Amino acid sequence: MFRRRIVALSVSLALGIVVADIFINKGNPIKAFLLTALFLFSIYRIVCIRTEIEQEITRKSIKTDIILCVFMFCSGCMNYTIHEYDIKPMMPNELSNYTYVEGRVIGYKENDKGLTIDVKTYSLGDETIVRCKKLKGFVREGGDGFKARTNSGYGNKKNKYKDMNHKYGMKLYGKLVKVQGKITVPTAARNPGCFDYRRYLLTKKITYTMKVTNISEIKGVETSKLWIIRHSLNNTKEEFARKVSAERNKSYGFIKGVTFGDTDDIDEDTINEFRENTTAHVLAVSGLHVGVIYGMLRLMAMGRHGGIVGVLTMIAMLGYGELTTWNVSTTRAVILTCTAIMGFYLKRPFDLLSSLALSFIMLLINNPFLLFSASFQMSFLAVCGIAFFTDPLGRLIGKRGGFLLAIQLSMIPYTVFTFNKINPIGFLINVPIVALIGMLVPFSIFGLATYSIIGKVGIIIKSEIFYLTKIIIRLNHLLNMGGKFSYSISSMKIATVIAIYALLFYICSEFNIVMLLRKRYFIVLQSVILILCMSITIGSAYRNLFLDYELVFIDVGQGDGIHIRTDNYDVLLDGGGERKRNIGEKVLKEYFLKNGCSNLDISIFTHMHMDHCKGAMELGEVYPVKQYMVPYPYRYQVKGRHLKLVRFKDKIRLAKGVWIEAIWPMDDRIATSESDDNELNTVYILHYKGVKIMLTGDLVEADELDMIEYYKSTDVLKCDILKVAHHGSRYSSNEKFIDAVNPRIAIIQVGEHNTYGHPNAGVIERFKKRGISVYRNDKEGAIGVDISNNKIRIDRMIKDVI
Repeated sequence: MFRRRIVALSVSLALGIVVADIFINKGNPIKAFLLTALFLFSIYRIVCIRTEIEQEITRKSIKTDIILCVFMFCSGCMNYTIHEYDIKPMMPNELSNYTYVEGRVIGYKENDKGLTIDVKTYSLGDETIVRCKKLKGFVREGGDGFKARTNSGYGNKKNKYKDMNHKYGMKLYGKLVKVQGKITVPTAARNPGCFDYRRYLLTKKITYTMKVTNISEIKGVETSKLWIIRHSLNNTKEEFARKVSAERNKSYGFIKGVTFGDTDDIDEDTINEFRENTTAHVLAVSGLHVGVIYGMLRLMAMGRHGGIVGVLTMIAMLGYGELTTWNVSTTRAVILTCTAIMGFYLKRPFDLLSSLALSFIMLLINNPFLLFSASFQMSFLAVCGIAFFTDPLGRLIGKRGGFLLAIQLSMIPYTVFTFNKINPIGFLINVPIVALIGMLVPFSIFGLATYSIIGKVGIIIKSEIFYLTKIIIRLNHLLNMGGKFSYSISSMKIATVIAIYALLFYICSEFNIVMLLRKRYFIVLQSVILILCMSITIGSAYRNLFLDYELVFIDVGQGDGIHIRTDNYDVLLDGGGERKRNIGEKVLKEYFLKNGCSNLDISIFTHMHMDHCKGAMELGEVYPVKQYMVPYPYRYQVKGRHLKLVRFKDKIRLAKGVWIEAIWPMDDRIATSESDDNELNTVYILHYKGVKIMLTGDLVEADELDMIEYYKSTDVLKCDILKVAHHGSRYSSNEKFIDAVNPRIAIIQVGEHNTYGHPNAGVIERFKKRGISVYRNDKEGAIGVDISNNKIRIDRMIKDVI
C-alpha cells in the first residue's frame, strides 16, 4: 500500500522548506509552528492508518519511516536556513563601498535591448552571484573591454558605432571579467501579488544586481578545462542555431527555445501567442527531448540497454544537460532517464513517481529556493499530471488523448493562478502543435549531433528544421485568432490552488482507489481532512493581506494610482503613465488580476496629465472597464459611450457610508491644449465609513490657498489621510494647507529614482514636524489602508526600509 516511501520523503522535505520560509521571510513563527505541529500530527495519523490496514507491517518498519520523514523535514528547514544565511545581502551603506566585481561569467542574455551577464565572484566576501545588466549600445574599448555608450548615442543611425551583433555575450561566457558599476540589492515585489524579482533571482542564487558602466576581460589567468569545454559547447549551440535558422531572428530564437530551452531570444509577440494558446510548454526542454536522445542511442545500439551502451547513454544525457545549462526541466528529465537505465542494471522496475521524487529531492537539496520557482513548479506539476491523470483519462479517450489532456488539466489551475490566462480550446490547439514539435525535436537533436561531430548540418536536415519551425510559428499564430479564445482571469487564492492539486492527486492515487474498493470511507475522509488542513495552513501563511484592504495606493512609478475597494465596486482613481512604458498593461492589469478583480467598475481622473491618465487609458485597452469619469473642464476634449463628467460637488456613491465627493475646482473653466492641467486638477474626498481621505492629484499651492479661503469656518478639509499633492513637489503642500487638513497620515505617490527630485525634503519635514506619519511608494512600494470601526491601519509592501 505505502510502497513509494520516497514520495513521502520528498513531501516532508518540501514542507520543511516551506516552514523555514514562513519563519524567516514571512516573519510568522506562529504559523510556522502550526504547520510543524500539523505535519507531526499527519505522520501520527498515517502510522495509525498503516497499522490498521497492513497487519503484517512491523513496528520497526514504521519507526524507521517516521524517523526518515522527520529527518527530511528537519533537513529541509536547516538546508533552507543555511542557504538563506549564505546569501544574506549586505546593508546598503556597506554595499556602497564596492564599485566593481571580478569573477567568472556563468550565464548571459543578449538581445537588441542590451547584454545581461551573471558573474560568480568572491569580490564581495563569500561566493556570490551578481546579475550585471542593461549594457545598452555597447562599443569595443581597446582590445579587451566593452564600454557602455550614453543613451544619446544609442539609436542614432548616423553614429559611427553599430549596435551589438549578439556575439559579445557568447565571447564572455566562461571568461574571467572585471565589471564596474553600481551594485544594489534587488527589490521584492512592489505591488501585492505581483512579480517578485528578488525571489526570482534567489531561485538562481543571485544576490545582487549591478548597473554596469564597463566590462573588461581579465587576461593571464588559466581557464579550467571544465569551463573550456562549457565555452566550446555554448559556441556550438549558438552557431548551430544560427546556421539552421539562416540568421533569421524569429526562427533563430524559436530553434534555441525548442532545442535548448533558451527562450530569451524568442520575440515577444510569438511567445505571448504561445502563452495565450497554452502551448508555451513546447518551448521548454522536457522529457520529450531527453527521450528522443535516449531513443536514438538505443536505435543505434540495436535496442540494447546494458554494458557500454548504458554508460554512453548517460554520458550523452550529461552532455545535453551542459548544452542546456542544466535548467530545471532538463535536470529532471536527465535524472529520470538515468534512473531508468540504472534500474535496468539493478534489475528493478522503473517507477515514474519514485524517480520524480528522487529528482525533486536532489534539486531541492542543491537549491531549496527552487521550490518557489515557477519553472520548477510547472515542470513537476506537468509530470505529476502525467503520472496521476493519464491512466484514468486514457480509459475514456484513449492513451494518447489521455496523455495530452492530462498535461493540459494539470496546468490549468497553475496557469490561472500564475499567468491569469485560460483558453477553453487549448487542448485542441495543442494536438497539432505538439505533433509538429514531436517531428521538429528529433531533427533538431540529430542536426545538433551531426554539427557537433563534423561541423556541418546536412541540407535536408537543415531544410526540415527551418521549414518545420516556420510552419509551427505560423500555425500557432493562425490558431491564436488574435487572442479571441484566450481570456484573462483573476487569480485564485493560494490555499485553493494547493487544495485542488492535493485533492486531485489523492483522488487519482492507487491508495484512494483501493480504499474506495474496500469501502474504507472513514480513512478516505481522514485523508481529505488532513489535506484540506495542510492546504489552508500553508495558504494562510502566504495569503495576500492586501485583498482585505479598502484602499491601496498602487506603485505605478512616477504617477498616481489609487484602488478603492467596496463589497460591490472596484474603483481606480488616476492610473500613472510613462512615455516609454505601458503602465496599464505591465502594472495595472497584473495588479488587478492578482488581487481578485476580474473587471473595473469605475475609472476616475483628477486631470489629464500623462502620469495620471495614460496608464488608466492603456488599462482600458486590455482589461474591462465599465465606466470612465472625467472632470468637467475636459468636457470638449473627451468622448465615449461609457463616459461621465464630474462637476463641482458631485458625489459618487459606492456603498452605504462610502462615497467620493469632488470639492475643487469650483468654476467651469474649459481645458484647452495650452491649459495648465495642474490648475484644472480636481480634488476629491473619499468618505469611507467615518474616515476621510483627501485625494489631491497635482493640486498647486495657489489652489490650496483658495480652498482654505472657500471652506473657512467649515470642517470640509479636515481629513484623516492626505494623498500629498504633486508627488511631494515643492510647489504644493503649503504649511497653511497642511494645518487646515490636519491629517494623521500623509501618503506620497512618487516613482523610485525619479528625475524630478520628488519628494522635496522640505515638504517631508513639514509633515514630520507636525507628527504626521509619512509613507512613500518609492521607498515602500504599494501602501494598503485597512479601515475598520473608524480605525486605520497602514501596511506596506516593502517593510525593510532603511
